[in-house]
Amino acid sequence: MIVEVDGSLALKIDGVKFRFDNEDEYLKIVMRLTDPNPEIDFPDDFVSLCEEIASENKDKAEAYSAFIKEYLSVREGIVADSQSSENNENVTEEAVVNSSIENT
Repeated sequence: MIVEVDGSLALKIDGVKFRFDNEDEYLKIVMRLTDPNPEIDFPDDFVSLCEEIASENKDKAEAYSAFIKEYLSVREGIVADSQSSENNENVTEEAVVNSSIENT
């Protein structure tokens, strides 16, 4: 959820708030979002907006939310393609091994 912390916008992940305007915290956001681990799941309300966000930060919060939602939909496809490629590689390796066994 996108929340406000002392006038700054932050992304709340697993109860921890990471501010977008803090370089170290922003890096943690980016690392979490770009982790290719298919086990990491982002719930539908991951980038919903907290109702208490001040009006002067509302447009920026909506922009962050829209961008992250779009990125997560692209990430989903990349992770799915990656898993599919890994499965295909395993099948191909098994076929080579099985073919070698049959030819001996």
